[in-house]
Amino acid sequence: MSTETFSLNFSLSRAAFTFELNCALPARGVTAIFGASGAGKSTLLRCIAGLEPDAQGAIVGPDVNWRCAPTAPPVEERGIGYVSQRAALFPHLNVAQNLQFAIKRARSRIAFCEHDSLVELLGIRALLPRSVENLSGGEAQRVALARALLSQPRLLLLDEPLSALDDERRHELLRYLVQVKAHFALPMFYVSHRLDEVEMLADYLVELHEGQVRQQGNAAEVFSLLAFAQRQRHPSCIIDAHCVEKESEWGLARLEFDRGALWLPNSAIALGQSVRVRVAADDVSLSREAPTSSSIANRVAVQVDAVHAPRDQAMALVRLRAGRAYLLARITRRSLAELQLEPGQSCWAQLKSAALLS
Repeated sequence: MSTETFSLNFSLSRAAFTFELNCALPARGVTAIFGASGAGKSTLLRCIAGLEPDAQGAIVGPDVNWRCAPTAPPVEERGIGYVSQRAALFPHLNVAQNLQFAIKRARSRIAFCEHDSLVELLGIRALLPRSVENLSGGEAQRVALARALLSQPRLLLLDEPLSALDDERRHELLRYLVQVKAHFALPMFYVSHRLDEVEMLADYLVELHEGQVRQQGNAAEVFSLLAFAQRQRHPSCIIDAHCVEKESEWGLARLEFDRGALWLPNSAIALGQSVRVRVAADDVSLSREAPTSSSIANRVAVQVDAVHAPRDQAMALVRLRAGRAYLLARITRRSLAELQLEPGQSCWAQLKSAALLS
């Protein structure tokens, strides 16, 4: 087994549910555990944390060798940070005291500067003297995240930490999670049933269905797979790029990725910044010839990688490759036939819209 992976092998049987998982997952970055309710997402985290007494199996990886009962190490000895849907802070302690509780139980001594920088990163300095019972949902989750990180975990488990928040607070905390991802070299398993959260955070994606792995791989690649895209109401792709140019006259930034580039409004983008962009399949049109004289500024030379065009449906999905990046286009089967697009065919993708995720 690679030292860069976790090997997971778990099984759990209940009256109406069987969980069977045997896979290798990255021991770095954010691995999103995605799927519908009841797919087994939270069960997986509970197995890893040692909270499922009837589970069989183990997780083995860098600095980790945790087996299930009867030889399971106690939960508190596993070095896991766990943030669930509810903050679960100690109500008899204020915010600062909740953080101190984690520091006392950290695996090694924490310098004041580490505590201070985390407080700044998560924007909770003004909350330190507050009672946790007077925090909003978003504030409480930020404190819970800080407490988990201050325990210096080997692995951070996030079980739908945004599900109890309204959309405004949810997007606010998502931005904080992006910062945590950028600042901590810590493997994270992030459970969600919402694609927008996965798009923004995930480096790797595991899709669960009825207690088993349905799909797994690099997040950008999985999003572009036709089998995955067909199951989404609004299929889209994600592209990781970096800003190489800014045009102040037009208010645009040029974002470069493997064998392609996009122009987007530049107000929130700094030169040299790495960004992630979402492109919806419905916002991509295709042409056999290089487009000219068009208001659509973003045009990418691509190659058709795969096509899904069932005869009983009007629409087709086309998977496109631009080097190591992927796009999806949802077009009519009639357009597909007229353009004579087949796997291996070169063409041009015109992107009518793209959304900046980070």
